Amino acid sequence: MSILKCKAVTMLISHSWLKEFVDFESTPAQLSHTLNMMGIEVESYTDNNEVYKNFVTAEVKTKEKHPKADKLSLCTVFDGTVERTVVCGAPNVEAGQKIVFAQPGAIVPNGGFTIEPRKIRGFESNGMICSKTELNLGDDSSGIWVLPTDTKIGVPLPEYLQSTDVIYEISITPNRADALSHIGIARVIGSIENKQLKIPVVNVTENGNPTTIRVTVENPELCPRYAARMVRNVTVKESPEWLKVRLESVGIRPRNNVVDITNYVLMECGHPLHAFDADVVSDNHIVVRTARNGTTYKTLDGKDRTLTETMLMICDEAKELGVAGVMGGENSSIKDSTKNVLIESAYFLPSSIRKTAKQLSIHSDASYRFERGTDINNIEYALNRAAQLMVELAEGTLEIGMIDIYPNIVTNKEIAVRFDRVKQILGLEISNEDIVTLLQRLQFGILHVSDSSITVSVPTYRVDVHQEIDVIEEIAILHNYDNIPLQTTASINIAPVKIVSQLQSPERRRKIREYLSSVGMNEIITQNQTDRKKTALTTETPVVIANPLGEELSLMRNSIIPSMLATMAFNIRNGNHELRLFELGKTFSTETNSDSYISGIREEEKLCIGVTGIAQQKEWFGQERRFDIYDLKGLVQTFLQFFGFSVQFIQNDKPHSLMRDVLTVQDINGNNLCTLGYVSSKVLAMFDITFDVLIAEIDIQKFYSNTVQHKQFSKYSLYPTVQRDLAFIVDKKVRAEEIIMAIGKLKIGILQGVLVFDLFEGKNIHQDKKSLAYKLTFGSDTSTLTDEEVTVAIKTIVQTITIDFSADLRTE
Repeated sequence: MSILKCKAVTMLISHSWLKEFVDFESTPAQLSHTLNMMGIEVESYTDNNEVYKNFVTAEVKTKEKHPKADKLSLCTVFDGTVERTVVCGAPNVEAGQKIVFAQPGAIVPNGGFTIEPRKIRGFESNGMICSKTELNLGDDSSGIWVLPTDTKIGVPLPEYLQSTDVIYEISITPNRADALSHIGIARVIGSIENKQLKIPVVNVTENGNPTTIRVTVENPELCPRYAARMVRNVTVKESPEWLKVRLESVGIRPRNNVVDITNYVLMECGHPLHAFDADVVSDNHIVVRTARNGTTYKTLDGKDRTLTETMLMICDEAKELGVAGVMGGENSSIKDSTKNVLIESAYFLPSSIRKTAKQLSIHSDASYRFERGTDINNIEYALNRAAQLMVELAEGTLEIGMIDIYPNIVTNKEIAVRFDRVKQILGLEISNEDIVTLLQRLQFGILHVSDSSITVSVPTYRVDVHQEIDVIEEIAILHNYDNIPLQTTASINIAPVKIVSQLQSPERRRKIREYLSSVGMNEIITQNQTDRKKTALTTETPVVIANPLGEELSLMRNSIIPSMLATMAFNIRNGNHELRLFELGKTFSTETNSDSYISGIREEEKLCIGVTGIAQQKEWFGQERRFDIYDLKGLVQTFLQFFGFSVQFIQNDKPHSLMRDVLTVQDINGNNLCTLGYVSSKVLAMFDITFDVLIAEIDIQKFYSNTVQHKQFSKYSLYPTVQRDLAFIVDKKVRAEEIIMAIGKLKIGILQGVLVFDLFEGKNIHQDKKSLAYKLTFGSDTSTLTDEEVTVAIKTIVQTITIDFSADLRTE
């Protein structure tokens, strides 16, 4: 069956890089546990000392051609201790090179195999000269990794990399945009261990002319702040080794010093930057505006993108330069020939970036952060940090002054927190002083403290903290949920709400699933969101989603049936033709009733059952038989009876948008519980299904108010039963079950069962009539029935049926 898989986005964090911002003594295992308790999930961590054990720097002393292989070389390698003979296949190996050498016993990170002495074409090889790819330190597999000529020999690789490091793979929930950087994670660690955060001080060296940049923001609602700096006369070249190693350790491929600096600042402080080739920017004038509808633009990945008028772009007076907050353009990218660099640092509206990235099918590190909300007041720091690094690492000249378009300054949110409310939510006694201390450790500013409350200033980087309950959650997390004592009793205050189905009987839902699974059904789970084609099958006025993930998920479903058919079609296409499926889920309509939680939208819980294929395999005692309406009818009837419903099936002659041969199932009071039937051939064709499919959709809301009558054993009666047969001539439209229901409503105490045993049409029966014969069983647990008791009961039944159904008692 179809399953929607979602992969969590993870980020790599360096232990040594973290320690530059906060002093902490936790081991990797301790830190992982602590971060998990703070809501920062550590998926795994890797210790480079273990990963690169038995890898050292070394020198190729000699190189000779392998006598038995044209593409192999015989090398002598000195690792600072001993010389070893190595057979090498790299085309770029030469005598005198400094290289990374895998000694015997090393386990190659990319491949997982162990280096052992072995013969290659008749010569023993006692190690391996490594490429960056084999070490998982890059994707250059064209040859070995040649180190600088001044590299010392015999240095363990982790020490050479200045990365005797541990790398953490961390999953960040969408609300914690502040944790998408090393400083962000260090801030969390600092609050846990009550340590001071050490953010690098930036002192920019402005030694050029006054800045020549001009910026016009035409859509300030989409770009509330835009800042820029100009660095001239840069030298675009390979980054220094420390910078490349640092980026590679967190999964970023080095490109050149300018681009690497923007990525370094991104991973350091979490704010995306972009570097433009300033000589491409007409008149140094940046224009932030929406795209011209239908424009085609080539992004950095070399793909032509068709733009719409809702997409925010970075432009000059004549052309586009990049997709704001998503990806730069090929025309303005940094090249080896670039001399002047314009650095952009901005804040873009998260919903705008999310929509643009989705429409263009682009997922970048920048868009990932802008979508979640960056710190609008971190723009200047990130910009100056990058500019200063370009002065230092690209020998650039920084123009004097920074352009900063920031018309509406955003200040810290002020939130009042009641001490009693904190204690009530946490369920423990915590002093007011401790609450204040915890808030200070969270770097929330303390504005005012009284006997009953505290008012805090929430930093703008905490885009997820909006109200009192958010602050209380932060207190609970920092106090550590492990420290909150277990209670043997619990209480809850529930304010009146209009809809209560969410609070009703999860046990009943579990029973529904258990019952259907026990009779061979398989559960599926599909999305509540769907597309216009499917909703059109069941309604003309669907519930529309304001900000959908895509056109295929733009509406809320009005029925589960289209989702069921889509799943069945998927399985049939993949060769699974025998299907017995059910789904317990929600439907949404624009109708309203007294239980509506959102005005104008009605939410209902439904159960959909779908079957197709072979109901009975061909055996020696019978032929193969496919599912038919009687199979589904029996399944639905026994299911409803299990949950305490007495039901009747009524032929529904009204046209149905999805089904033919429709039956409506009602309870004894005439309330509709279910609709079932064959899916119409027209609908089946829409899903490319060529088999008969039977579907039932059951209203589950009524299950929560119906009491299940648990069956109990009662001893067999010691007294004989009496059976009587009655036959009635009725109109052809009268169903046999209607008469059984009518007899049941008489509540005759001695009547134990009613069974239809004959249907007759033809001789001596009018063409508009039919004969229905019933076997009635009477009995008592306390005495033997007399003829008079049975006769009275029979008369009551005959009188009721003849009157209610204009029936005649058949005497022949």
